[in-house]
Amino acid sequence: MFLRALRLINPMGLQYRTFRFCSTTQNKELLEEVTAKVLQVMKSAAKCKVEKLSEKATFEELGFDSLDAVEMVVALEENFGFDIQNEEAERIKGVGEAIAVFYKYVVQRNSTSVKQ
Repeated sequence: MFLRALRLINPMGLQYRTFRFCSTTQNKELLEEVTAKVLQVMKSAAKCKVEKLSEKATFEELGFDSLDAVEMVVALEENFGFDIQNEEAERIKGVGEAIAVFYKYVVQRNSTSVKQ
């Protein structure tokens, strides 16, 4: 079984997070890691209604207006260490979509690093 790891640097601090991938179990763990990171970033937002924070919550339910939503996507990009395409950023309307998009990008990054 071959295994690689990806380190993401948190630009707010010098924390490293290692994501491992290779099997379905590891992809599940990666999804859990991405979910935890997305929820952590959203909890840190000043306007976030933390009591309503869940994977199914929309930005509107969390108290974010359209500008807050853009700022949240930018904060997520900074924390994950990469930029997402504008079209995908515009489709993010809640926590679940944010998790799905950033998980996809982490998986793509991992597959790119495996090929190299």
